[in-house]
Amino acid sequence: MITVQILIQNNEKTIENCIKSLLRYNDLFKFDVIDVGSTDKTTEICNDYKIEVTKIKDVKNYSSIRNDNLLKHKTNFSMYIYPYENLLYNEDFYKIINKKNSYLFKVIQGTILTKELRLWNNKSIKFKNPIFEELTDKTGVQTDNVIFSDVVNYEINNSKIIINEWKKTDPLKKEPYYYEAFEYLKKGDYLNFKNLAEHYLFLDKISKSSIMMRYYLSLIQLHCFNDINSANSNIIKCILNKPMMAEFWCLLGDIFYKINDKHRALEFYDNAIILGSKRKENDNYPLDIVKYKKYPEEMLKKLKYNI
Repeated sequence: MITVQILIQNNEKTIENCIKSLLRYNDLFKFDVIDVGSTDKTTEICNDYKIEVTKIKDVKNYSSIRNDNLLKHKTNFSMYIYPYENLLYNEDFYKIINKKNSYLFKVIQGTILTKELRLWNNKSIKFKNPIFEELTDKTGVQTDNVIFSDVVNYEINNSKIIINEWKKTDPLKKEPYYYEAFEYLKKGDYLNFKNLAEHYLFLDKISKSSIMMRYYLSLIQLHCFNDINSANSNIIKCILNKPMMAEFWCLLGDIFYKINDKHRALEFYDNAIILGSKRKENDNYPLDIVKYKKYPEEMLKKLKYNI
């Protein structure tokens, strides 16, 4: 048996598909559903499936809520899924729960594929950060199980208030600025994203998070502010750290396409296809699926046609 935890809040459009994706596994799952402020029919839909819902009104730390409820789990394995996600059916899923491991699933959201720890049987594993429910386990095993998201940019309620409280509680921590920056990015507030991203990169220059932050900053600098020099400087730093990331080479191609240096742009789009194909399977960096073939091939055709 597995206890699957779902935090719900006004997810009436997606929660039923989420539940149905888990029920395909017959009676394998017990549900730990926590409502953090729904005002629509989400809880009623859960009740229709005989699922009990715990209601919490005052949310100040999402990870604390999750961890408190984990203590109540009686099954060997715990799992979490978002109410806008679906677990794709995989017969091999039954095999992995016979072993004592933590497992990473492939999570697809739009064109982005990430590998995330979603299933574990180690009681010491806990969620971190008040705004973003994160799990880590260096011994986690990658699987071919897939979770598909129905929503591309899901907004967390009261995120701004929680992040501000986080910064007051831990004024020296850099993580709040990371999540705050991406909250602005999701909302399309590119100026505030750029300012916070630059502040975060001043505090953190070498982690996986900083490399991805630098990549998104480069995208915004190029496509929103036409700051070609800054975008070029930042994406070169990304490539030096992770040369097999096709996304980075595609953006470098975009930079030279924008300045009308078509021959250099051709080289970089070509690099995206060649080097991206050599990226290792156990690489836990996010992957923008279209940047590994479709996008660079389209740009190569466009350039070759115009040369």
